Amino acid sequence: MVIVIFGVLVLLAGTVLLMWYIFKPQSFNTTEQTQTGNNVENVLEEEQSGQTQEEQTPVTENEEKDTAEKVCGQTDFFISESAGDYESNAALVCVGERLLDDCLRASVTFDTTALQGVRMSVLGLRQDECLVQLTYPSVDSISDLALKDYANSYIRCSYNKNDLAALNYQPARLAAYVYEQNTFDNLSENSACEGTAFTLWQERDSRTQENVGSAFISGVDTDGDGLSDVEENTVFASSADTADTDNDNYSDGTEVLNLYNPAGNGLLQDSGLVGVYDNSVYGYSLLYPKNWRMEDEANSNNVIFFSGVGGFIQVITQDNEKNLSLSEWYTDLNASVAEVKNSTKVTLNGFEFLYSPDGLTAYIVDPKNLSNIYVVTYSPEQSNRLDFMATFTMFINSMTMAQQ
Repeated sequence: MVIVIFGVLVLLAGTVLLMWYIFKPQSFNTTEQTQTGNNVENVLEEEQSGQTQEEQTPVTENEEKDTAEKVCGQTDFFISESAGDYESNAALVCVGERLLDDCLRASVTFDTTALQGVRMSVLGLRQDECLVQLTYPSVDSISDLALKDYANSYIRCSYNKNDLAALNYQPARLAAYVYEQNTFDNLSENSACEGTAFTLWQERDSRTQENVGSAFISGVDTDGDGLSDVEENTVFASSADTADTDNDNYSDGTEVLNLYNPAGNGLLQDSGLVGVYDNSVYGYSLLYPKNWRMEDEANSNNVIFFSGVGGFIQVITQDNEKNLSLSEWYTDLNASVAEVKNSTKVTLNGFEFLYSPDGLTAYIVDPKNLSNIYVVTYSPEQSNRLDFMATFTMFINSMTMAQQ
């Protein structure tokens, strides 16, 4: 009997131990899983909380300014008395600082002797290339005859930001440098530029090369300023090795075409480098190189100016008995009407003129008095080297009538 009772007790104890063994680990795992689940939920809550906080972080005022275009104002720096004192010009400093600060967007408007209101815009970075655009004003705001065709057009050029930084320029000097590089005086076929103004410039350059043709050779222009070395040495007293002899931020060629002295201050007429020829019979006057020999014969109908170093410029007056417009008169020379309409130009003094196909003869008329056509021709003589193209243009641009 005792043995039976003891056996029952052992069986009961074994059963209890077995139940504990089975259910005790399960209780532990449940706790661990609960803790793990709570940890995951906490991490997710923290991540979600972090994302929400980041998304709700307001944009600072400085960040807003950096993404918007900064308008730096308007300046006449290139024609003001302070030209050359870059850092005193707030507008240039403003644009230059943006250029140096990863090409942040900015704009400035320039007034020059040739252009009123040409806008330079820094457009931002494109793969480490800083984009800068010049937008030309309307034709009424352009006084330079050669630039009037560019009215309302634009040119956009790219500059490597590291190359700009390597120049080590102060902000204002850098802004002026970038502006000058975007102008036509400093362009080449290899320029990293695009836009309507650049396309027009390319077309003009191509036509110039076609007009010169294989029969003529362009004069040597060492410094690329638009004046041949011969012109700089024999006519305008400027440097053949320096594009801007008087350091006024205008190339020597640009100054001559606009009748300014490339070697100093003031107008060409007051420089002592040129003389004024007055034709009392036909009532016109023009500038010519002072050291050139002039022959005024045939009752002032045919005047010739000899350079003495190969080449002359001739001015012939032709009657326009029917008072035809220049287009009508020129069409009578068997030119097409479309050709005439597209090629009529205006001088600095308001005269209309056309170039011959080779670009070496200009037909000029005073639109207020159609009685005469003035034919100005440049002949390089036997050399066929075109050393006086800028001088030829000076003759054309400087022509005025007595009543003016």
